[in-house]
Amino acid sequence: MPLHISNVHPKKSIDTILKEFDLLSRGEKKIAEDVPCLRKDGKILYADIRTGIISLEDRKYIIGFFADITEQKKTRDELHGQLVFLQTLIDTIPSPIFYKDEHGCYLGCNRAFEKVLGLTREDLVGKSVHDISPKDLADKYKAADKVADDELLESRQVQAYEVSVKSADGTRHDVIMNKAVFLKKDNTVGGLVGVMIDIAERKRAEAEKKVLEARLHQNQKMEAFMSKAGRDRGPCSRSYYRCLTFRSITTNPLTIKTSQGEPNASFLWMTKIIKQKQARCLLNVWAIT
Repeated sequence: MPLHISNVHPKKSIDTILKEFDLLSRGEKKIAEDVPCLRKDGKILYADIRTGIISLEDRKYIIGFFADITEQKKTRDELHGQLVFLQTLIDTIPSPIFYKDEHGCYLGCNRAFEKVLGLTREDLVGKSVHDISPKDLADKYKAADKVADDELLESRQVQAYEVSVKSADGTRHDVIMNKAVFLKKDNTVGGLVGVMIDIAERKRAEAEKKVLEARLHQNQKMEAFMSKAGRDRGPCSRSYYRCLTFRSITTNPLTIKTSQGEPNASFLWMTKIIKQKQARCLLNVWAIT
């Protein structure tokens, strides 16, 4: 009993399969992949179909060779699902992430990395750092990758170092680069995985902290000296300490003014009664504050 195509393939797939067979018969395709077929029990299997044309009694026929790939397709689908999950996972991480093969060419990245460089994943795959970064930065990245290959393979630790990265807007940002190697089945290096942590805010905070600490240190020196000056012998020092308010402090002590706004005529007289060492200290403190 001859079989109709509807007896071999699911009805919902027949239109697509007929188009595939047409391409095969005209030689525009050599193989139809993942074609759904029906078993006798109604279950679906998947096959790769190759065709050929034979002639019988002056008539041409298409002959098909079916290769059951149901298990291979199941494995491919599971692997594809895992890859989609992993890509979704790293895309949700706000830190830029990338991974390269053993030759230093990008295999992929997350959306944060795309945003930093202003390039899509398709633009990056197959490229090296010299293809997408300024030469001075690319040389540093390449040298660090070489260290990673040599040292991380042995230690299996994460390599972390500070480096600049050129962003999409042309500016350079300081980041901490964290790298680790991943291995192939034979324990050879398969490539590198990298994560970048932006430290621009931290650097600004550290700079501000240094400025504040310097100001605090100078204020403490001033307070300590003025306290000592107030306890010095003679009423002149204590009186001078009580009445003087500082409206402007420069490297020229003669510009210091009293609370009445008059030029400080008593300053030179004051330095005569304070020990020479104390006077020099006072000048130095005022000059740098």
